Amino acid sequence: MQKPREEEEEEEEEEEEEEEEEEEEEEEEEEEEEEEEEEEEKKKKKKKKKKKKKKKKKKKKKKKKKKKKKKKKKKKKKKKKKKKKKKKKKKKKKKKKKKKKKKTLSCPTSGELFETSPGCDRLFSSTFEASRNASQTSLLCEYRGGGRWGSMEGIED
Repeated sequence: MQKPREEEEEEEEEEEEEEEEEEEEEEEEEEEEEEEEEEEEKKKKKKKKKKKKKKKKKKKKKKKKKKKKKKKKKKKKKKKKKKKKKKKKKKKKKKKKKKKKKKTLSCPTSGELFETSPGCDRLFSSTFEASRNASQTSLLCEYRGGGRWGSMEGIED
């Protein structure tokens, strides 16, 4: 009778050991699962962070592009405005030049009156005499600009 009791105790001990082993295995599995979850979470966080960084970079790039486009547009507009202004000024100058009327000046030697081209400052007697002698139809005059010479209509022999 004593033998079965010992056997029973042994069986109980074995069962307890098995249970302990099973518990340990379960604990190890749980730990592994937790580690995997943590790793996965870390990966997710890293991915999220990377995605956020990428999004921020993209946004910055887009903003920079928009700014560049705006600057280019502004420059183009300014250039167009300047061109228009220049054209207007040129047109105005042309109109003003066209509007200028002929001036009447008298010859320093003879005192005769002559119609000169716009901008003519004065007549020189030597030039006048030379043109008279050569029977030319135009008289030379000096422009206000200083040092430039031009001709003027209205002289007849």
